[in-house]
Amino acid sequence: MHFHSDDIEDAAWASTVDMQLPVGLASGIYCVLVETPTAQDHVPLFVSPAMGVERAEVLFLAPTFSYVAYANSRLAEELDYSGGTLTDLTVEESMRDQQIYAHREFGMSLYDHHVDGSGNCYSSSLRPILNMRWDFRSAMQSAPRHFAADLMWPGWFAHEKVEFDVLSDHGLHERGAGTLAGYKLVITGSHPEYWSAEMLDAMEVYLASGGSLAYTGGNGFYWVTSASAGRPHLLEVRRGQQGIRTWEGEPGEGTQSQSAEPGGLWRLRGRAPNKLVGVGMAAQGWDSATPGFAKTELATDPRVAELFDGIDENVIGDFGLVLGGAAGDEIDRADIRLGTPRHTLIIARSQPHSEYYLAALEEITTPTPLINGSNNPNVHADITFFETGSGGFVVSTSAITWLGSMAYRRFENNAARFMHNVLHKAVATP
Repeated sequence: MHFHSDDIEDAAWASTVDMQLPVGLASGIYCVLVETPTAQDHVPLFVSPAMGVERAEVLFLAPTFSYVAYANSRLAEELDYSGGTLTDLTVEESMRDQQIYAHREFGMSLYDHHVDGSGNCYSSSLRPILNMRWDFRSAMQSAPRHFAADLMWPGWFAHEKVEFDVLSDHGLHERGAGTLAGYKLVITGSHPEYWSAEMLDAMEVYLASGGSLAYTGGNGFYWVTSASAGRPHLLEVRRGQQGIRTWEGEPGEGTQSQSAEPGGLWRLRGRAPNKLVGVGMAAQGWDSATPGFAKTELATDPRVAELFDGIDENVIGDFGLVLGGAAGDEIDRADIRLGTPRHTLIIARSQPHSEYYLAALEEITTPTPLINGSNNPNVHADITFFETGSGGFVVSTSAITWLGSMAYRRFENNAARFMHNVLHKAVATP
């Protein structure tokens, strides 16, 4: 049993304001504006549909487990990005990073170390989370990441003039498959990395019931994550000895204390992301010349031809607000050996990556610069499509920066057009 002076489960601040949500408030992403004479803050909240009300046909699943996992992360301090192996960009701390380093009393992320050198395996939402804000910019890209990037989704829905509902990971974990029932399309965020068994079970039931899923991120469904029924604010991840990680647990510390299940990668539990969405983690890198996706010969297959309606270009997303391209940051690829369904169509593949994209080798702690996009064919991202046995389908765009390309030029581009086609294919399904 370990105790640390920098542990925090609950900041335990006294309540000063109670707020009642208006009756009939539409599902969506909102914020509470907190102001003083000299400063202001926007504290986000997610409003799910009320029980018994009519739902939209489309649901955005906000990856709040990932937001909490990365809460107040000090990655620029934990890892040396300046050595030129992962990026050719200048790493600059943002205003939010500076706040995090100045206020260590707010606790750390699941990527950070305690003062005794051990890795932190718990992260709580009952404290200020300074990088879960609309104005957060990642030091690696000088661009939005996580919550700030996912705020592009409401903009896209508005551009499409489509009504949508919002559900958080926490809501899905707590309520299960019933909360997904009736939606024709569920859309993920840009980095849904942390999932619980309850969430995976619910998504599998949803897909088996005829629903469709658009996985529009990278490195998703990766780490076994638990949240206690009595303390849903407290997430736990045991890193184990495989997976890209900043620390690993000691022998005998691989079991989740809150759920008594084996921790580590879902892949090692027989639930690789490839089985759920057709792709899994391939590589990571941060490059100023991030590529787009080139169509494959399967893009003309009758099963997916409509997804390319209005897209005459051979390359999709060779532009973007984040790293300049759609196939960047953390990227995924198909692999039948890991469970990608054999009837999956690889309809687009990323153009060649640079030496800054390092292959994800699960057996080592951090990727090696010796195996990268310039010398290894497995360093690529795949856009995939497969039909489920119940009438739905799964589309994966397999990169964290995909959303930044969709938002380029106010959603007037071929990446946004592709998602438009995905949306209408799902909604048109009986």
